Amino acid sequence: MRFLKRKNKFISKIIELKKDELGITIRKIRSSNTNIYILYIKQITDRKSISDTIIKPLLQYRNNEELDVTTIIEEIVYIDDIYLDDDENQIIEHILNGQTVIILSNDNKYIVANTRNVEKRNVESPEVQSSFRAPRDSFTENLDTNLSLVRYRVKDENLRIEYMTVGKRTKTKLAIVYVKDIANPKYLEEVRKRLKKINIDGIMESGYIKKLITNNPFNFFPEVGIAERSESASASILNGKICLFIEGSNLALVMPQTFIEFIDSGDDHYEDIYTSVFVKILRILSIFLSLTLSSFYVLFVSFHPDFMPAQYILTLATSRVTVPFNALIEATAMEIVTEILREASIRLPKQIGPAIGIVGTIVIGQAAVTAGLVSPLMVIII
Repeated sequence: MRFLKRKNKFISKIIELKKDELGITIRKIRSSNTNIYILYIKQITDRKSISDTIIKPLLQYRNNEELDVTTIIEEIVYIDDIYLDDDENQIIEHILNGQTVIILSNDNKYIVANTRNVEKRNVESPEVQSSFRAPRDSFTENLDTNLSLVRYRVKDENLRIEYMTVGKRTKTKLAIVYVKDIANPKYLEEVRKRLKKINIDGIMESGYIKKLITNNPFNFFPEVGIAERSESASASILNGKICLFIEGSNLALVMPQTFIEFIDSGDDHYEDIYTSVFVKILRILSIFLSLTLSSFYVLFVSFHPDFMPAQYILTLATSRVTVPFNALIEATAMEIVTEILREASIRLPKQIGPAIGIVGTIVIGQAAVTAGLVSPLMVIII
């Protein structure tokens, strides 16, 4: 009876706060000498579903016996995703999560019905991890949609999905997805441990989680990868990886990740082994050159020109006659300008971003060479 008294006080408090920021809608129904309170937030629930599957059946119910929550679930309402709860401290959280709460004035339990309805975009082609031959379905910001895409591909009875809530204020829902008999139990336990340690007000995107669970955020080789394509995430799960799906993010986190997996492309799995290996070798070589070529240029031009053949030394000397800076300043300035142009091409609107990147690189590079500020070879290297 104490719970019933507290619950009636709670309902009165909700009614008082209804016009406040909570925005909770309360529908009161009198049936069989029982007061029934239906609480929900209309902006994040399916009001038609509430009306058709909950309110109408309760209004049409004709029985003189006193109602209880079991009778409502088993005989009256039509909604399928429904369960009982007795924790009064969770009522507000259920409502804020898009659920509909049904409270009876004579029962010490209440009903939670899943009537959540949040606007979401359709499954589209990937933009971050585009591919030529791989499937075109990518994840969205809706957690249930993303999990359905994985279940569609991995029809294994050992597929496990564990739910957690992170963020003290946002209470963001996330899912840990893995195959029970393939995933390493030690890795799985470590992931759970690190997720439970997260103490932050809000999680807006999977990048928040990635920073909080890694050992060293400044590690040159990241420990956690991302997956935008459902095919890629499903393949990782089948390889023993653990995937994290976060509500509100279209990028799944894949862990643990190795260096070779960061240069992996979706097309590699659909090509013959020789083509796949050859392309990966080219990618590794490209990474090495992009990181070291400008350094080698400065090294040979400024410190060890005697290591180069005489004809190359003559070519370099001729191209740098009008350049007023030493090779180090020249390379540093070009790296900074290139990074500025790259950032502009990404951040500016799509209508002008690519044009700024392409035209800006050509125009600025040509102008810098013509003005004698940089050598033509430096433009090629950068």
